[in-house]
Amino acid sequence: MPNPALPSAAPVKIRKFDNRFNDVFVKFLFANEKQKEFLIDLLNAIFDERKQLCITERITDVTYADRELVSLNINEKGARLDVYVKTSQGQIIDVEFQSKVDESIITRDLFYFGKLFEAQLHQGASYDQALPIIVIDVLKENIFPKDEDYITFAGLTNLLTGKLITKLEYIIFIEARKCVMLGESKNTRLIMWMNYLLSKSDQVIEALAKKDSIFQKVLDAERNFRGDTKMMDIYSINESLHSVNESLHSVNESLHSENKTLHNKVNSLENKNAALESENASLKQEVARAKLEEALKNAKNMLAKGMSRSLVKEITELSDNQLAALS
Repeated sequence: MPNPALPSAAPVKIRKFDNRFNDVFVKFLFANEKQKEFLIDLLNAIFDERKQLCITERITDVTYADRELVSLNINEKGARLDVYVKTSQGQIIDVEFQSKVDESIITRDLFYFGKLFEAQLHQGASYDQALPIIVIDVLKENIFPKDEDYITFAGLTNLLTGKLITKLEYIIFIEARKCVMLGESKNTRLIMWMNYLLSKSDQVIEALAKKDSIFQKVLDAERNFRGDTKMMDIYSINESLHSVNESLHSVNESLHSENKTLHNKVNSLENKNAALESENASLKQEVARAKLEEALKNAKNMLAKGMSRSLVKEITELSDNQLAALS
């Protein structure tokens, strides 16, 4: 399916639709009350793959937190969806789709956990009444070195005993590229979803839609999105902002590297200067010692030849104590 083109008079030039991890599209697809079956299906696909991941029953409904779904803030750290899951167990799920992962992702997860936990207490709940919070990160790029699994499950543990400290928080990382690579021979729904999100081929999406009713609806929703001039404008602006942000980040990293190099050079020069000063001080001490030895030797010879002590002192510039030591 070819991408729809905008009229030539459009103020924003549409770029190729090739990033389904784009914040605007993610929120359109998964944080849309009319399309919440997509998020329900994705969440069930995640938990179906790992039955031990906090939820053992199927999710039948979700309720979205009251928040703005479209953000063009250049500092926005990915598309984060606050979702309340309706199950008899009662959990709160916070989902993030991340195109580019940085080192702060786990710190941010803990920050969002704190916000969601605090929000419960503000509503009058006591600590023992607080609902467990599950943070799910759907990552476009791989961040963990091991290739054995594409789902990483983490909780707060005691560093000494390794035991779980609390059952109120869990973090689940889904690495999309690793999922597609390791699950190539499988046909699970999670792998279907990751294939969809990563695919740059319309034919792959259409093939998924032909054999699955949910993905047929997903394809229809995507076509509506791509055919909507306003939404595609916002999508393109968001892509441009992220591109600019990545460029600025790259420049900042380069400047940081250059600054570190200059700092190392300054330290090296300071160390060399300190070494030269130490060497110079040692040379001065050596010269002073040699001059003193020479003066003492000359004074001794002059005294031996009968010269007066006062004249020897004047010539050699030695002190009375130094001359007395020669006696």
